[in-house]
Order: sequence, then structure tokens, then C-alpha cells
Amino acid sequence: MGALTNAAVVIAAIGVIIFVHELGHFLLARWNKVEVLEFAIGFGPKLLAMRRGGTQYSLRIIPFGGYVRMSGDDRNLVFGSPKDREGEEGFDEETLATLARPEGWFLTKGYFAKCSIVLAGPLFNVAFAFVLAIISFATFGGIVLQNAPVIGDVQPGYPAAKAGIQPGDTVVSIDGAPIDSWTQIAKTVRGSGGKDLSFVLSRKGDIEGAPQATVQIHVQPIPDSAELEVMTGVKTSGHVIGIAPSYSYEPMPKGEVITAAASQVWNVSVMTVRGFWGLLSGRVSRKNVGGPILMFQEASRSAKRGSGTLLNFMIFINVTLAILNLLPIPVLDGGHLVIFSIEVIKGSALSLRAFQRMTTMGMLFLLSLMALALTNDLGRVFGM
Repeated sequence: MGALTNAAVVIAAIGVIIFVHELGHFLLARWNKVEVLEFAIGFGPKLLAMRRGGTQYSLRIIPFGGYVRMSGDDRNLVFGSPKDREGEEGFDEETLATLARPEGWFLTKGYFAKCSIVLAGPLFNVAFAFVLAIISFATFGGIVLQNAPVIGDVQPGYPAAKAGIQPGDTVVSIDGAPIDSWTQIAKTVRGSGGKDLSFVLSRKGDIEGAPQATVQIHVQPIPDSAELEVMTGVKTSGHVIGIAPSYSYEPMPKGEVITAAASQVWNVSVMTVRGFWGLLSGRVSRKNVGGPILMFQEASRSAKRGSGTLLNFMIFINVTLAILNLLPIPVLDGGHLVIFSIEVIKGSALSLRAFQRMTTMGMLFLLSLMALALTNDLGRVFGM
């Protein structure tokens, strides 16, 4: 797959995930008779736009995100004084006519209607992840790890990647000792104590039919990450270099596909929640936070390795996006749920000042998170 084609596949995959999320909000808004002003995929200037049924559908230039803009989701418009409602002159006549119909406003709907609209985005992502898992198991079968001494994957940023080990390499020996199974590789690396290891590898040539080349590479293992233990709940010990075994797909009985798909989505959800909690509690390093560059790189790696791997990556991103959006942070879906719940208990809407303060805090948190993610991304790219 060429670089340009690969990039197009990655952008399309990310776009589909965003579309599914926003589609959830859109459909539940329509179900609850809330008028939708715009359904947008991406941010920034418009690439394409069309208006149908009172809604503008747009594709924008920055592919990492999207939004559903509903009538009456502006608190200044719904709860503010006439002075607070300034700025409507930027809308066209059709939009102004829509905004003039209070029966289609989002914020005037009941508690459960608003919550269902907000929850729909994350829930659609989880449901889509489940569908993708079913397709993956039904089409490719289950993943079976191989015990052959062949490198299946190399984790970026780890010693193996830095030393030049590549996926597809066959390990011939380590420190002069012959290797004939993955079990031997794992045992040797884990028990290395962190001392430098000399790998002799057999590597396929770049040209089809070229003879195997023998490569000698020195790698120094690092202590196993306690962060992996936080996310998986499995105790770890020893040293690692950031490699994974090769694998194959084996057909799965049709009766097991649904159960396997549900189990995969559940396991990814648990791992993601543990990862977020680890970040918040300080048990997982902030260096693990990744942004759009890392996401694009990982999606690209997955696309290169085939449709099955790309599907698994999309399952992971769907679940991660759903859980991230459910965090109780103002401006995220979870933050909206918190605000709606406070208002139900309070018996009235939050004051505009209180809402603005909460929104500002949420935005500052997200901007800080984005800055951290981008800094980490650039650090990985430039080896900082």
C-alpha cells in the first residue's frame, strides 16, 4: 500500500469514527424534536457544504473532530437577557427563523431527553466498536500468537525500535545462544537484568526474491513498565525491549463470534478506563499521552499490516473516544451530563456566570491536555 493511499485510508477510518459519534448526537436530537443547525465533520474552513431540511451538512479541512450544532444550545440565547443575545446578525435568514422557534431548542427539553442526546455519541462509538469486532472475528477469525522466533511487531520508542530491529526479522541467536522459539526470546530478555544483548537476525531483502541477510544488533533491555500493569491489571516483572510475536488468524465458529466481540470491546474498555485513571492518579506517566500525530502514526502502522489490524485499531479508537467524552469535564459530553444533573437537583438553570466559569475551566484543562499531547508527539518524532 503506497504512502498516499495509506494516508487516505487512515483519514477515512478516522473520519468514519468521528461521523459515527456525531451521528449519535444528530439522530437522538432529531428523535427528541431538537432542530439541528449544522452537522460538521472536521474543524476549520469548509471544504464541502450542503443544506437540507434546515440543517447544513459540512466537511471541514481539519479531520480530527466534528460537531452537531443544535438550535437552542446557546445559554445566552435561551437563558440570557436581550443584551446577552447579541451576535445573531452573523446567521442567515433560515437559521434565524429556526432559532426563533423555542419548541426546537435543545436546552428547553427535559432532563432525560438532553441526557439521551449527549450520551448517544459515546454509545454509538461503543456500538460501532462492537460491530467492527463482529466483522473482524467473522471475516478473519481469532488471533493466534505464534511461538516461532519471528518479530511480529516493534513498539516505537522502545530499545528494539531504536536499535533497528524490524517486523519480520527472525531471531537466530541471542548472545551466541541459538534461538528456536518465541518462548526462548521472552525468557532471555526478561531475565537479562538490563544488560546489553547481542541479537543475530535473519532479514528478508527489500527486493522480492533477494536472499536473506544476516544482521547483528545490540539491544539494551529496560525495566518492564509498571504502567502496563496499571492498564491490564496483570502483574509484570523483568525487562523488555518492545517486541511482540508474530500471529495468524484462525477461523472462529459462528456461534462464538458475538461472545468474542463483546469480550474484546469489554477488555478494551477496562484497559482504557484503567489507563485514564492511571494518568489522573499519577501511576501512568504523562509521556504516554498521545495526540493527533501519534494517532495518525499508529493508524498508518495498522493500515500497513492489513485490514484486520486496522479494524482492531478502529475498535480501540472508538472505545477510547467514547470513554474520553464521558469524563466529567465541562465542554465534554460527560461534563454536560454533570451540569444537567446539577440543574435538576438545583431546580433551575445554572447562572450564565457559573456556566461560563465551568466552561472556561474545562477548556483550560483540554487545552493543557492537547498541548501535552502535541509536545509528546513532537518529542517522539524528533527524538526529544
